[in-house]
Amino acid sequence: MTQSSQERTVLSVISAVSAFVLIAPFIYWANQLDWEFGSLTMLQLFPLIGLWAFGLMWSHFLVAGLKRRWPEAIDYRFYYQFTGVVVLALILLHPGLLIYQGQINDFDAVDYVGRNRHFYVLLAYFAISVFLLYEVVDRFRQKSAVQRYWPLVKAFNIAAFVAIYFHSIFLGQHLQNGWLRSLWLFYGLSAVVFIIDSYAHDIKRGDGRPN
Repeated sequence: MTQSSQERTVLSVISAVSAFVLIAPFIYWANQLDWEFGSLTMLQLFPLIGLWAFGLMWSHFLVAGLKRRWPEAIDYRFYYQFTGVVVLALILLHPGLLIYQGQINDFDAVDYVGRNRHFYVLLAYFAISVFLLYEVVDRFRQKSAVQRYWPLVKAFNIAAFVAIYFHSIFLGQHLQNGWLRSLWLFYGLSAVVFIIDSYAHDIKRGDGRPN
């Protein structure tokens, strides 16, 4: 495959996947509202923000797979920087809308999910903390000290993704049944494949340095 055909293929896949992870949950969410948005509340909006955030996070695993196959096809760094900012904004906005609505309606945002499911809220706190820390560490990824501990950074990032996955699948009101839950199960299974492939690639290279 030539360089130009690689570029077209990668850009086509990234564009299609990025559109899909945003449009598919929107359609499911909108169907639950019968496409009536006139009296939309933050409690109705915040689940969609979370669905979008996770879908884009999953797409990072897929794009990383493309990068391992065709490392020179496009400027992957630009994609990661742009979508990384979007994901970070979404994962902060997701609980932010719930907390704000809780202040208005006088309820505890943590108790909103039910006291017997606080563990999955804690998973989200852990994940957000890791993602925020990663944004700082990633700025210094070319430093030798950071590269030395990059396998640990990578492991924490994967753990945060797994935490968000279980947070969403157990708490997400749109993920308890229907075709969107099936899509989320596919996300989980395919992420396992991407992660295994990533570590196999690291073993083949002989290190776990960032690339």
